[in-house]
Amino acid sequence: MTLLAGAILLGVVPELIDDERAYAAASPCPASTGGAEDCLREVTATVVRTVIRDEAEYDEFSVRLRGLGEASGDVDMGAPGPLLKDLRPGDAVTVTLWQDYVVAVAKDGRSQETADTPWVSRSS
Repeated sequence: MTLLAGAILLGVVPELIDDERAYAAASPCPASTGGAEDCLREVTATVVRTVIRDEAEYDEFSVRLRGLGEASGDVDMGAPGPLLKDLRPGDAVTVTLWQDYVVAVAKDGRSQETADTPWVSRSS
């Protein structure tokens, strides 16, 4: 069983590292392209609801958004802050997309990365 888990991990890790490197190298999409897959594009969405549940055996930190394409639906925020705890239904937010991931949600100059954001630091 351990051997199988190790083999699966070895198959997944290189792909995750490739995603982290591609995300770190991503730059904002040129306005004229409408958004290429490997660039960062921003779209507007509206908060429908938030869920902040931090219990001993279960936690959930999510926001449901209404927007176009990938900017619509439930987004796992990973933690209640710095932004999720202050969002309310009806709030307009800016959603940052990379490939098919929602990587950040922002409002009024404050931003929070989501659970889908690759781990690598954007500054590295």
